[in-house]
Amino acid sequence: MARGVYNALTALSEVTNASEELLRLRDLLLPEGLTHTQLTYRGEAGHAALVSSRLDDALRARLKSVTLHDKTLLDLLEAWLATASKLGALEEQRARLSAPAATTAAQVSAARMAWVRVTNTLVANAELAGLDNDSDRTLFAALRAAERTADSRGKGGTKQVAGPAPAATSTPTNA
Repeated sequence: MARGVYNALTALSEVTNASEELLRLRDLLLPEGLTHTQLTYRGEAGHAALVSSRLDDALRARLKSVTLHDKTLLDLLEAWLATASKLGALEEQRARLSAPAATTAAQVSAARMAWVRVTNTLVANAELAGLDNDSDRTLFAALRAAERTADSRGKGGTKQVAGPAPAATSTPTNA
């Protein structure tokens, strides 16, 4: 429908005395031209909402005054906007329904182990770079505090450790 509205206004501008007005109207409704037809459903729904917000009484009257066979340009525009809005709503619903399944315990465990490997590699690379104690503490204090908390949970303790740990000189191992 967007293509039809665009082409109708373009064609009418070529055969009437109001060509500049019709082209301005076309460009107001579809400022990106026919590339609008390449938008996603969500993009089209967003554009439809924008166009709907721009429709004032004067613009509605002008669109209603342009008759194309048995419909007015306003009829076509409203049908296009309603369709775009429905497509956007259906796309949102599809996205909600096709949300990824719940994460399994195996996936959580694999992600945790990957995180441990990444952080161990980061700490090892920082050691190789020869960071001074202040820089090490700044970069890794929160990580080391989290490690201590995890270690105490792993040993059955529930005591939370307060404050950052002093900088370590060897690579932490959580694996």
